[in-house]
Amino acid sequence: MFGDPFDSELTELLVELIKTEVSTFEPQDRIGVHGGKVAVCMEGPAFSTRAESCMYRQLGGDIINMSVLPEAKLAREAELSYVLIAQITDYDAWRVSEEPVTVQEVMDTIASNVSVSNRLTISTLDKVHQAISQNKIKTCRGTMEYGVMTKKESISYESKKVLSFILPYFS
Repeated sequence: MFGDPFDSELTELLVELIKTEVSTFEPQDRIGVHGGKVAVCMEGPAFSTRAESCMYRQLGGDIINMSVLPEAKLAREAELSYVLIAQITDYDAWRVSEEPVTVQEVMDTIASNVSVSNRLTISTLDKVHQAISQNKIKTCRGTMEYGVMTKKESISYESKKVLSFILPYFS
């Protein structure tokens, strides 16, 4: 069930909504929007070596990220649909003609991406909520049915109460 960590319906909706919003940006501020890419999750924070970057590319990776897999796993445990919306911070070490990226350059790029992220969130959040409310986006309800291996009768009331915050039917 975790072989596809991203929700395909939510991804399709968000790609459409984001493309629509980006088309309203001033021409010099427009960004590319891509779906169907392969994300590689590496342990970080760290920069890849040139050999690692080349390996990821040879394996078919399009994006290198440091948090996507732990986030996807936690979202699934909480029965939340999950997608990755990533903005480029650097082109990694495989571009031999480029100077090596520095932490300061990455931090500067992240800071400049904040306004785009905020604008996209504001323009899409209500529409995503509406799609979920209308069952156009299915949730991951039930994916934790066997995620807690302890017998229910062995779990204390207090523990069930804590879990009921994200899994209300669990108690």
